[in-house]
Amino acid sequence: MENRIILIISQRFDVSTVYVIDWLLLAKTKFIRIDDFSEISINKLLIDNTGYVNGEIGFKNIGFKKFTSIQFENIMSLWYRRGDLKHSFIKFKQLKNINFLDAEWKRIKKVLYNISVKKLGNFYFETEVNKFEMLRYAKLAGFSIPQSFISESIDFIKEKLQKYGTLVVKALRHKTINLTNNDTFLSGKVQILTRSNIKK
Repeated sequence: MENRIILIISQRFDVSTVYVIDWLLLAKTKFIRIDDFSEISINKLLIDNTGYVNGEIGFKNIGFKKFTSIQFENIMSLWYRRGDLKHSFIKFKQLKNINFLDAEWKRIKKVLYNISVKKLGNFYFETEVNKFEMLRYAKLAGFSIPQSFISESIDFIKEKLQKYGTLVVKALRHKTINLTNNDTFLSGKVQILTRSNIKK
């Protein structure tokens, strides 16, 4: 039992993940972090008559030459923060069957993200969540929701800004377009939109 670990899957430069890892280090809790720069290899995946999935994967982070193995039975819990898993074949884009292999890998990833261990925090399937649809379901379930809209019309947005003063901008998925007077870029944060962000 002393070899049991928490497996963390996150983006390489995610600040929140670093904060959590600091606490894990303080608590002397064993963990392994795999990020979106890691290469993954499948050593074996097994499923028995009960539906229990067991197996072993390898991963290699930037700067390392050899793969490190992770036995599923040693994973105490899985925390998916954000990002994605990449198979080692992804660097061989000239392969004739790369599209087929990529499609197969997408299905294998679903198995890996749903291994039979305790899940912590986010779930991989949440990356495909439509927040606008979630608001609708929340309302149907009886919850109060903020007035929300999707629009490409500057005039419509100006009208809403005139009425409310500020607007909260969120992506339907998990990335948000950050608006400034000089530039636009993708950000993981919620943005506050004011009249000064809209060019006249």
